[in-house]
Amino acid sequence: MIPQVEAFEAVVALAKGETGVDIKLSTQLPANSSGTTAELTGGMPKGRYLNKQHGKETVTVLFLSKDESQKTALENVCAIGNCIDTVTNIFGQTVNVLSAGKQGGPAYVGYDGKFYVYSLITEIFISF
Repeated sequence: MIPQVEAFEAVVALAKGETGVDIKLSTQLPANSSGTTAELTGGMPKGRYLNKQHGKETVTVLFLSKDESQKTALENVCAIGNCIDTVTNIFGQTVNVLSAGKQGGPAYVGYDGKFYVYSLITEIFISF
């Protein structure tokens, strides 16, 4: 498995289990229903060891929550962010998640006439 993808899936699974929010791994929110998604959006290398076999990287994950209730959409991303802030030392087959955290607070994305949408950007610091 690719280290960045393994870290992404592990942290999303942890947030899903801890918060009870049904998080889908997707690049698109459902068109006509509520839901919460997580998307791997980028990252930044933080260095390589001298042997070039191992490295450290920050992986960025975008969470989006869409709901008819503004409060529910906001609560979902807040719960996910609170959970992500507690992540330390997840050991996988190809990656170690050293820590994770929010880049900022939840952000109001908009209202489409039926659904409120909130976002949260998080970072996962990994070594592989």
